[in-house]
Amino acid sequence: GISLSFMRTLRILKIDKVLRVVTILTLFAELRLIMNSLVGSIVSMFWSFVMLTLVFLLFGLVFTQGCGTYLAEHGEWLRSQHPDTHAEMLGSFGSVQLAMLSLLKTSTGGADWSGYFDSLVLAGSLYASCCILFLAFYHIAVIN
Repeated sequence: GISLSFMRTLRILKIDKVLRVVTILTLFAELRLIMNSLVGSIVSMFWSFVMLTLVFLLFGLVFTQGCGTYLAEHGEWLRSQHPDTHAEMLGSFGSVQLAMLSLLKTSTGGADWSGYFDSLVLAGSLYASCCILFLAFYHIAVIN
């Protein structure tokens, strides 16, 4: 009698394990579908990041060139009359990397774009227009 009840208990435990495995496999089937979708979109996501980096690079070059030209012509006056604005312009658009970081901040909500826009207005209306163009492009084409 003891071995027979032990065998019944063992059989019930085996059935319970099988049912658990079947339940887990159905959950993993949905997880597998999600993972396959993610893996399938990695290549597209990579090229999207490359495209965004190129857009940030293009506008960053334009803004760095504009602010550099402005600072070369009016830098001493700006430093003596408005040292905070001078420091902000150098800190935001003093190099291409800083300009790209500033554009990333404005496009993702990390910083308010009006401060950057005010610096670009000083550099000229062309650069201010490019700033509006960048923000419009980003919000319409990328976020939408």
